[in-house]
This record gives sequence, C-alpha cells and structure tokens, in this order.
Amino acid sequence: GIYAPDTKLAIESFGEGTGTLNVYSNSNAIWCKELRVENANLNCFAYRTAIKVVGTGYIDQEENGNMLVKSGSQIFAKTVN
Repeated sequence: GIYAPDTKLAIESFGEGTGTLNVYSNSNAIWCKELRVENANLNCFAYRTAIKVVGTGYIDQEENGNMLVKSGSQIFAKTVN
C-alpha cells in the first residue's frame, strides 16, 4: 500500500490515453492527507480500508481531507474486511 499520512498525493497519467495504478495491501491501500487523481484510473484492493484521506493524518485528531478526481479518471475501491 501507500502510507503517506502527511502528504498531498497526486496520481497522474501523462501523454496519450489513461494510465492505471493498481494498489494491493493487507492493511490500507492508500492513506494520505489529500488525494488528487487526474487522467488516471486507480484500483485499490485492501483488507482494511481501500482509501483513507485524512486532513491531519493522525488517528486521534482526524479531520476530513480533500479528494479530487478529474479529467475522466475512475476509482475502484474494494475491501475484504
């Protein structure tokens, strides 16, 4: 997975077509402060939480973070627990 609780994470595809990122984790697939997905497809498969976007990044002080999906991007998120 991608664990970056203090990061503004951007997933982008450049050039022709749309790229795809597959993230697999036995915990959280993506955990970040903010998430932007642009011109890309994001597929997250996790045991616990597929995508966790928190403003502060700290469990005991969680506040809502921002998530922006644009330019025809698609997100698929699946948890098994």
